[in-house]
Amino acid sequence: MLTLNILGAGRVGQTLARLFRDFDQFKIASVYTRSAKTGQKAVDFIGAGQAISNLRELADADIWMLTVPDDEIQEVSKLLLDNRLLKPQSTVFHCSGAKSSEILQPLRDAGHFVASIHPVRSFASPQLAASDFAGTFCGVEGDTEALEILIPAFKAIGAHTFLLDTGHKLRYHAASVFASNYLVALMDVALKTYQAAGLSPEMAATLAQPLAKKTLENVFNSSTEAALTGPIKRGDFQTVEKQLADLSEWDQGSANLYQAFIEPTKEIANRGKSK
Repeated sequence: MLTLNILGAGRVGQTLARLFRDFDQFKIASVYTRSAKTGQKAVDFIGAGQAISNLRELADADIWMLTVPDDEIQEVSKLLLDNRLLKPQSTVFHCSGAKSSEILQPLRDAGHFVASIHPVRSFASPQLAASDFAGTFCGVEGDTEALEILIPAFKAIGAHTFLLDTGHKLRYHAASVFASNYLVALMDVALKTYQAAGLSPEMAATLAQPLAKKTLENVFNSSTEAALTGPIKRGDFQTVEKQLADLSEWDQGSANLYQAFIEPTKEIANRGKSK
């Protein structure tokens, strides 16, 4: 069985390592974090491996998973090279959505195989993510030699893999940010706006939850054009202008966000009219 070292054992690293262990895909060797305490906590969750806080103590491995923050990937990969920690033709991959495998080019130049594998999901809790990972879509790109090892391993833990265009990795990840991170931010504004209208936090959530859920269901069961409702869809722009003015009196940041969505929403409404 191929051995796996994990560098950066946060939520993503812990989840994937636990699944690789549970499904007998890789033997977990070293789990590297800057803090021995967090490393041991990660090992306890994974159920295998040895917590390491000194790079020079890392075990030999066939596969190296870099689940450090995006801005540290290049630095960590350089440390692996500078300290001669990789055996010949090792496979090294990261799980960033925004960075492509090209960030690991120095490793490729040194004769190693590199890739990126991005699970398109939230990892708010490793325990929850590990329990319902099956069915998660993972965008993959990189060297054929690396993907021939990694794709079967990810499929074994329940992932659905799809190939990404290396040159469009940033744009692909921006789409995920819109669909997840900014959706959270938008719902936060909606909840605060309900409360600013005099509703309790509990009532705000009671109103927003079914409205948001049903809207998303309509988007994916039909289309964005069919799911769109409200004053812009009806052409009631006096209401839009009055709401914008009212929001500006209360909170300019929320007003700016409301205004930013006017033109994109008009575009959806116009597409709906032409169908």
